[in-house]
Amino acid sequence: MNKSIEHAIQDEYPDDFSWCYGCGRLNGEGHHFRTGWDGEQTVTVYTPRPEHTAIPGFVYGGLTASL
Repeated sequence: MNKSIEHAIQDEYPDDFSWCYGCGRLNGEGHHFRTGWDGEQTVTVYTPRPEHTAIPGFVYGGLTASL
């Protein structure tokens, strides 16, 4: 599945609250989770970057467990 979030909830966070490691848009080292509404549910989209993988093509276990 290749889905994107056009208008993420995180886009509305003021800069002072945008440094979260998981969803902070201003945290250059973070995961940059993007969460949006899909009807009455929220959906989060995340694409791991190379620094978040154990070996090419595999996300490390700690990240998977935290999700």
